[in-house]
Amino acid sequence: MEWLIGIGVIIVATYVVISRTKRTDTVTARIAKINEEYFGTDRSKNYLKDDFSRVLRGTVVRSILVEIFIELNKKRHNTRDLPNGGKAYGDFDPDNAGFFANIFDSYQRGWMIDVRMLLGGRKNKNRGGREAGTGGRFIDELVGLSVNDFMDYYIKPDSVIIPRRLLGKLINDKPDDKVAFLKSNEDTIEGIVAELASKAKKFQSKGYYNKIIKDYEALELHKDNRPDKYDIRTEPLDFPFSNGTMTVRSQKATIAIREIAQCLNEFAEIIGAYQLLVGKNTDFFGSNWPLDVFISRTLDLFAKGIPDGTAKKVEKEIVKYLHPALHVVGWSHDDPTAQVVRK
Repeated sequence: MEWLIGIGVIIVATYVVISRTKRTDTVTARIAKINEEYFGTDRSKNYLKDDFSRVLRGTVVRSILVEIFIELNKKRHNTRDLPNGGKAYGDFDPDNAGFFANIFDSYQRGWMIDVRMLLGGRKNKNRGGREAGTGGRFIDELVGLSVNDFMDYYIKPDSVIIPRRLLGKLINDKPDDKVAFLKSNEDTIEGIVAELASKAKKFQSKGYYNKIIKDYEALELHKDNRPDKYDIRTEPLDFPFSNGTMTVRSQKATIAIREIAQCLNEFAEIIGAYQLLVGKNTDFFGSNWPLDVFISRTLDLFAKGIPDGTAKKVEKEIVKYLHPALHVVGWSHDDPTAQVVRK
């Protein structure tokens, strides 16, 4: 009987060791997988830093373009010298805002695709979860992490990782045993993990994808989800003595710019909390111009003098390669006999 009990103890002990080893491997791989998926070093891929920076930079550029749009839409009453002498008074600016609307609309759609890529749309239910590598999926993964996940990630048989939050204390204390140092500061780590999970849950509860992307994507990026793309109204024509009306289409899709700003700020706070726990490759710093220089140089692009002949050169190239497409919509140009270039 005693030898049976002994075998039982050995079996139980062996089971505990195997189970512990398996759990540790799984947990360690969990944190390592997060780091690899969202903060990797393979430059052929986009990681969180790339997606977040692109959306932030795009948001700044959109703010600049909005101000340009406003300026272009203002009535300007000025004077112009007449060829035969004298001056004429009036508004001589062409419909710049109308032309600029084409640029702005195309830019805004591309920027919203970047926002969607950061947040990450949901896949088919059978495939599960959000798109891999996206900010939305990163948030989902953070919610389920605990202090044990990070402690097992820090303490390995052949190395010890000290989180960024404890580096200052490490320098001051100069401990001989780093494992003991980590365990003595486990409460500090646990507090950061709890804050990280809390911020992630709060972010989830805001439903940013639905607020920012869902309706816009259905209206602007799909043909069949919401086929009614515009609100329609009629307005009287501006021509004097005319009783006619014109039909005006207004896009139903709207940009939730305040929610986008809140989303970026809250996401940044979450990244900051995660950086305190994992410092390697998690920095979002980039080689950006100072903000004031970035804004002024972007504005300067719209004031640069373009060499004479550039417009004709562009028209010639467009007509050369897009003649049939221009013809079908009746877009007049200076070379109606142009032949399409076939490759």
